[in-house]
Amino acid sequence: NYIYAYNNNDEISSILLDMQEGYENLFDAKILQRKRYAVLRLRIKALSKEIDTLFQNTQRWVMLNAAMKNSLIFLASYDNKLQDIKDKELYYKISKIVTSIIYAKRMSDFSYIQKDFDDIKIKDTYTENEKRFITTFKKHVSFIINIYPEFINIDNEIRTNKVAKIVDDLKKHFTLLYINDSDILDMFVGILFLVFITIYIYLIVILVRYIKEHNKLLETTDSLKHSLMYDRLTDIKNRIAFDEDKKKLKKPAIILLNIDRFKDINDVYGSEVGDTILKTIAHMLSDICHDKHLKSVYRIGGDEFCLLFDDITIARLNELTHRILTLITSQHFLIDNNEINISITAAINDTQPLLENADLVLKYIKKVRNRNVVIYDDSLGLQKKAQENIETINLVKKALKNDDVVIYFQPIMNLKTKSIDKFEVLVRIIDGTTVIPPFKFLDIVQKTSLYQQITKTVIEKTIQAAIEYPKYRFSINLAMADILNEPLMEELFNLFEQNIAIAGKIDIELLETEGIEDMKLIKDFIDRIHSYGSLILVDDFGSGYSNFAYFAEMEIDIIKIDGSIINEIVTNKRKHHMLESIVKFAKGMHLKIVAEFVDDLEIVEILQDLDIDYIQGYLISPPRPQPLEKVDLEF
Repeated sequence: NYIYAYNNNDEISSILLDMQEGYENLFDAKILQRKRYAVLRLRIKALSKEIDTLFQNTQRWVMLNAAMKNSLIFLASYDNKLQDIKDKELYYKISKIVTSIIYAKRMSDFSYIQKDFDDIKIKDTYTENEKRFITTFKKHVSFIINIYPEFINIDNEIRTNKVAKIVDDLKKHFTLLYINDSDILDMFVGILFLVFITIYIYLIVILVRYIKEHNKLLETTDSLKHSLMYDRLTDIKNRIAFDEDKKKLKKPAIILLNIDRFKDINDVYGSEVGDTILKTIAHMLSDICHDKHLKSVYRIGGDEFCLLFDDITIARLNELTHRILTLITSQHFLIDNNEINISITAAINDTQPLLENADLVLKYIKKVRNRNVVIYDDSLGLQKKAQENIETINLVKKALKNDDVVIYFQPIMNLKTKSIDKFEVLVRIIDGTTVIPPFKFLDIVQKTSLYQQITKTVIEKTIQAAIEYPKYRFSINLAMADILNEPLMEELFNLFEQNIAIAGKIDIELLETEGIEDMKLIKDFIDRIHSYGSLILVDDFGSGYSNFAYFAEMEIDIIKIDGSIINEIVTNKRKHHMLESIVKFAKGMHLKIVAEFVDDLEIVEILQDLDIDYIQGYLISPPRPQPLEKVDLEF
């Protein structure tokens, strides 16, 4: 019943050759050289054309069948890679196409596949792995779609070939000639019988092989369908199954559960422990919720589970959710003598789109951090916020395309000489006459490829500024994620190599120094930066508790004291004492000090008394589109 029915192509070729050889022996038989058999011989000769056509069609069929099966096996092997796709809509479309190809039986089935195939586009937000995956996937699917019409036509021609009918007619024709020639009859019938038996055996062998291969294919397709619809780790249904099941319900509703800080569990205890927890929770969810409205339990993502209900009230869902959370959080997971406590965040939703709205709720919970269960409601404004995020991403795309991502410069003054020595470079987007600050777009695009493009643009334009203003130093901000981004760092150092004369004027401000995991990589980065004569600054120093410890490991040149300390040193004695301690620490480490957020002359006097090296803030100047080389300020 399926198009991929046979795989022993060598045996088919062998049978066809035997059949052709049998025909040639029949045609050359001495008996057929006699005059009375001339017409019969001409008819047997005409059979050659049909056999040749069957032979050619079957050879072509074998080639197309093998090619299609190879592409299908290649597509089926994508099941492992599908698990890595973050875009759930893409994940669903690809899985649907693979399943549709497997179960295709006729040409009309491929019209639906073509529509889904055309919908798959490469987006800028996809990772490089996803882009490569889509490109290769589309090549294989396109190949199958293109050759399928020819395959179907040849398959139909083979199934309706006339060889068997012609042989039967020849047998009847010969019957009219053999009445008075019994010896010749015995000889010819024997030859004809051998030809007939050859064809008959060929058909029987094909039929037997077809049944065996068909059964194997059914087992394979059933296994593939199970792997497409079920999560391999937990053996409960997955996202694809959820998308199919929800269509069958009149009034679907869901509980979406997320394991809090699951990444930390994997990092501390290892992925095997994490996998055990996922399997245990999947089993618990299947056991503890026995509600007549529950349709199934699903693993939607890495640490997310979903319960799908039909025709159930929100009040009942809320009750079930709290019961589930109580049972799971009260459970002590004892794994390899490690007792691990689990906390769960849950979203309840009966408003379409189900998963998307519930996922917005989970993000909202993690942001506000004051509840672990929230029911989706339009009044939360989550859809509006999501739409605003999309608009922001589109704004950034447009800005990058039109070269509207620009840099502003905030001067850093030498407190001893009262001169401008350096500038901090800050990114902005120009939208018409509006200047958009980074806090309005940077966090939103941080997990997209646009973030890397912005960082690259800032680096390039900072180098141009350093070329234009060679007597100043310029510092750019890099997060730990930037430094861990190998292609981006190679881009940075390539630009340094291309502009070696001014590379030493570009300093790096490190952000988010808490939670550094790969200290060796950071140290190697700092060493490489220092090799150009560039300096390393630690931004927002004093805002956390752990970044003191990194100075024993990292060769830092300058610290920038966090504005939350500086702007209160006049009114808050504790902040003043804290600043004194930081200054003492920095001087002992032979570090230069920059005080940020300086906006008051009284603050400047205290900073001078403490022998601070540099000041930065609106008192000197706000960020400007061009470096401000001179400041008229008396103090």
